[in-house]
Amino acid sequence: DPEAKAGVERIFRTIREEVLDEVGDRVLKLAELNSLLWSWVSAIWTTARPPSSIRSRRRRVRAWGVR
Repeated sequence: DPEAKAGVERIFRTIREEVLDEVGDRVLKLAELNSLLWSWVSAIWTTARPPSSIRSRRRRVRAWGVR
């Protein structure tokens, strides 16, 4: 199903752009990465996401404790 595949690709692209690109080349423990991802899911993904949320993603990632 092409629509389902597009949805899966879209979520992975969003995670990469909003979370993993901000982590960069830093090595994180699995527990730290898991915590970061769950923080993003609960704070960002599960709420309404206006376009301004994309522009402020660096500020959000810093607020989650990743430097």
